[in-house]
Amino acid sequence: MSVTGESAATAAPYVILKEPDGSQRKHILSGATAWTLGRDEDNAIVLSDPSVSRQHALLQYLDNNSIYLIDLGSRNGSFVNNRRVSIPTLLQDGDHLTLGQSQLEFHSGSLASSEPSPAAKPSDTLVLQTRWLISVAVVDVRGYGQLTQQLDERLLSQVMGDWFRRGGDIIQQYGGTVDKY
Repeated sequence: MSVTGESAATAAPYVILKEPDGSQRKHILSGATAWTLGRDEDNAIVLSDPSVSRQHALLQYLDNNSIYLIDLGSRNGSFVNNRRVSIPTLLQDGDHLTLGQSQLEFHSGSLASSEPSPAAKPSDTLVLQTRWLISVAVVDVRGYGQLTQQLDERLLSQVMGDWFRRGGDIIQQYGGTVDKY
């Protein structure tokens, strides 16, 4: 018995986007291991909602037949069943997703079976994709040239070493890391 493209597509996991006008759009999650959601046209699922970030969230397929929702540092947050997502969150069939004002419903399709999802080969999905929001500080010591002329080398070295140590301590206190000075 052969399986047609239509029945194979309905076996794949999917999300239903509920439009403000009451209509619905179905997005089948196949052919990739990750799908971005956001306002930008280059997203796999484009949400034309001004409260949604350009790159708002990510749906990530893992080799254990599961899909996670990952917020990508969006301004208004991502929610699963009215709970804010701050870490990758495993989706269950029927989960309600909220991104900005957009409402989606997740359906696992064939993920419940023991067969690998048509979304991807398991060997392609061993690592959960993550993105990090980082800040980079570039600091210039004002008047450093004059300071080098006014202080002896040993004292200048002490002052600068103390400044870097204290700055590094403050950065680490707030969970940051210093890459280089």
